[in-house]
Amino acid sequence: MNHRTALFTGAFLATAGIVMLAGAGNTTLDGLITDALRLWPLAIIALGVGLLLRRTRLALVGTLVAAIIPGLLLGGVVAAAPDMSSFCDKPASGPIVQQDGTFRGPATVDLDLACGDLAVDTVDGADWHITTVDIGDDAARVVDQGDRLTVTSYPNDRRVGWDRTADDWHVALPTGVPLSIHAAANAGRADLDLANARISDLDVEVNAGAARLDLTSTTVEHLAVVVHAGGASIRLPASGVLSGDLEVAAGSLQICRPESLGLRVHGDVVFGSATLNGLVRVGDAWQTPDYPTAASRADLSVTARAGSVTVDPQGGCK
Repeated sequence: MNHRTALFTGAFLATAGIVMLAGAGNTTLDGLITDALRLWPLAIIALGVGLLLRRTRLALVGTLVAAIIPGLLLGGVVAAAPDMSSFCDKPASGPIVQQDGTFRGPATVDLDLACGDLAVDTVDGADWHITTVDIGDDAARVVDQGDRLTVTSYPNDRRVGWDRTADDWHVALPTGVPLSIHAAANAGRADLDLANARISDLDVEVNAGAARLDLTSTTVEHLAVVVHAGGASIRLPASGVLSGDLEVAAGSLQICRPESLGLRVHGDVVFGSATLNGLVRVGDAWQTPDYPTAASRADLSVTARAGSVTVDPQGGCK
């Protein structure tokens, strides 16, 4: 039993690693890998075949099948993570709908995108503006409760699988009031440019999608980012004191630091990689040499599971 467990684990990890290595930075394979991931039910079939054969003379073959096909899936997910949103490739069509409102004081914003593109930027004052595409029964649902704004995708959506109709949101949030923001991109793309915003908590979740956060001129007290089978890039604030909890599983995370910001990173990496450019080891953490005396600081807890984390990647955050 231990021998088969070791064989399964070794074959699974070796296969996943080979696919990750082959797909890393190879744009010619992106489309092939993404198309192959549409066959994800084969991984479940392979596990079933392995269980059926485990007490027969073909147990060795069954173990390899049960390990290799899920390994191909995991490797493909990590390699294609930034492009997983291509599964959601039917453009929305319909009239443009604009909705507006005003926050009277500190407010909470919840944005939950099921498929498509989410663009968030800022405007002066206390007014918010949302532009969406009306796609009939599947139009975005906007709820204004005065101090809470909620936008959700497809309240009546019962579709399953790939090739869903993509939504298209543009959200402008005010800089004149403090905000707490939660944004989720599921099989979609989120672009958050939060210039001059004042945010107590910024919570971003990416599932089989991609996100870009530009917080260079943002005031943020706490940042939480979770990436599952996707990719995210974060430009940290140039000033202020920030704490953060970042998690990536089967995906990639890029972190860019302004020169004025002292950065400290701690956490763990399992079956993944961490490239911490410009940081030095101090105890159980990595930090910039000026971190203890920096006027502006970010203290980040980072966890990677079968994913990659890069601080100040060559060429900057994409």
